[in-house]
Amino acid sequence: MPAAATLVPAPAPIRAWVNPHLAPVGCAGAPRQEGEAAVRALAEAEAWLAARGCDRVRGPLDGATWYAYRANLGPFDAPPFPGEPTAPAEPWLRRGYRVVARYTSTLVESEAQVAAAAPRARRLEAAGWRLEDLAEQAGFDETLAVFH
Repeated sequence: MPAAATLVPAPAPIRAWVNPHLAPVGCAGAPRQEGEAAVRALAEAEAWLAARGCDRVRGPLDGATWYAYRANLGPFDAPPFPGEPTAPAEPWLRRGYRVVARYTSTLVESEAQVAAAAPRARRLEAAGWRLEDLAEQAGFDETLAVFH
């Protein structure tokens, strides 16, 4: 059985990762700086990734509500969802990046899904599982970390 591939993070403060499953595509996180400093931070991430054999870079690839592959670049007509990363698009555009995918997050009524899951929840509880409401945990962001 082959050894598990390991994610290789850049040393701080560079926000970049080499995911062996994506190579030669590197991953860059949204810069924590603003303006020209953000543009320089992206250039440093690109250089670090190039030195490790990456010939393309995707970003912003930061922690998100479900996967570490996206960030909300705006416009920000509605507040972001809890745990949803946001990032300005400006430094990415200045470095020559282009949008290759879009996503939409939407709030919907979920009563029908909850009702449909109730019989399964009762069977799990009867089998010894303990099901807890996320609202009863330390906080949404802390609990969400369990899923990442």
